[in-house]
Amino acid sequence: MHGWDADKRIKSFRKKIEKQLQGSTAEKHFFTNPTEETPVETSAFLKHLNLEWVDPILKELFPRFKWIKHRLYPRMRLVLFQKLRPDLRKVSQAYRVLKAEKEVAKNLGFDPDSLPGYETIRHFINDL
Repeated sequence: MHGWDADKRIKSFRKKIEKQLQGSTAEKHFFTNPTEETPVETSAFLKHLNLEWVDPILKELFPRFKWIKHRLYPRMRLVLFQKLRPDLRKVSQAYRVLKAEKEVAKNLGFDPDSLPGYETIRHFINDL
């Protein structure tokens, strides 16, 4: 094929994957100033966030809000989690963190053993 070197592309792909894998396990993302001496991991901070302020907006978007509120709050926390972590630019990256790190999923309010599907999360974040 013209201008396409398979070996170069494979090496480039492997470098990207290795970089992603290193970054996801090596770095913990902390809020550095809950107090300077004791930073708090991002999802642990969001665990305590009261989301009742967003109820009026969610009620407009979801007519059955009363019955699905318990599923919407974790998704709202995930949106905030993604926005607060600069390394999570894409929904797929945030979803990978949910799948890989059960403690993060719990902190955000999800059941780590029964996560919503990627398309459900993607639709909530991108389309709504």
